[in-house]
Amino acid sequence: MRTKNGTGVYDEHFKWRITIPKDLKTVNADEWAKLKERGLFSKKGEINGEGNRKLICAFNNDEFNTFEAIYIPFDPEVEGNFIEKSKPLIDKMYKAFVTRMPSYAVDTLTSIEQIDNLDFYVLKVHITDPDNKTLDMLTYSRLFDKQLFTLNISYIDEEIGQKMLDAWKNSTFEK
Repeated sequence: MRTKNGTGVYDEHFKWRITIPKDLKTVNADEWAKLKERGLFSKKGEINGEGNRKLICAFNNDEFNTFEAIYIPFDPEVEGNFIEKSKPLIDKMYKAFVTRMPSYAVDTLTSIEQIDNLDFYVLKVHITDPDNKTLDMLTYSRLFDKQLFTLNISYIDEEIGQKMLDAWKNSTFEK
């Protein structure tokens, strides 16, 4: 069960607590699904093809400044290491961006970062259009038992992006 109180969210499943910036509004699951359908990777078999994804919460400022937390079942004994499994997806995503937007510059970076003393695998994508406008997409993933927790932040507004990132980095997981 998830409880929401003002701008705070608590997810009982992951014992995760986050305070969402006031600049963002809650988006319910139905609205979020409609927004995702219009996205770059909405076709089946592409990046968002995980049929078992469960939305924890979604917020946005507009369609380009978004915050989403999801989880999907993932059994490493059956499916293998999720980081190794993500490498082909990253390559596929990169190729899709380059193919669909050949005049844009696309940079990707992967790393490990700690959030509340827990290691998260991070994918950062930075896209620059011919007019020098940018879109940043950040994905943080961590396996909790047999559930893959994934947080996605995307933004074109640096100030909103920093607020979302600060909220994420200040969130807590009960241990």
